[in-house]
Amino acid sequence: MRLKARLKRLEAQVDWLDTFGELILAEQELEFLLKKKELEDYLADHPQKAAILAAAGVTCVRPTPRPVARPSPSPKPAPNPAPKPAPEPLPEPRAEPPSNPAAAAPAPEPRPPPVSKKSRPDEVTCPEAMPVVPEATDIPEHMQIRPVFWRASSDYEDVRPRHPEDEDYDPIAAFYDEE
Repeated sequence: MRLKARLKRLEAQVDWLDTFGELILAEQELEFLLKKKELEDYLADHPQKAAILAAAGVTCVRPTPRPVARPSPSPKPAPNPAPKPAPEPLPEPRAEPPSNPAAAAPAPEPRPPPVSKKSRPDEVTCPEAMPVVPEATDIPEHMQIRPVFWRASSDYEDVRPRHPEDEDYDPIAAFYDEE
């Protein structure tokens, strides 16, 4: 970035701070509050003028100061409970020879009965998609694209004979005709 561009950006930032910056807005608000306080003090010292303004419907009453709401202290987090002791490992099962090997093996779950094709619900089929038809809108005349034909033009392509009165006026013809 060039130095001139950087200077322009810096100048724009300074202009913004001078006209719209947060400090300027705070300064204007403070100035307004000071003027308002001066007016209230003046009207407190001159009750007749305050009565005239009150009769006209203009009231200048100092608002009661608002109490500053302090944020409530955040509750202290509960202390972490003591970690639970790790559970004791389970004792290993004793290897006893099964008395009946068939009884020791769990029985496999029975298979559901096969469903016949007749009892099946009809297969779900998707409807065929509608063919996409491009929208044919009438394009306004000024937006239509017309073919352009380029051709070189010269005097010999002119089909009508040339007449002396068709010649264009040349203001400097007198200078080069004399030579």
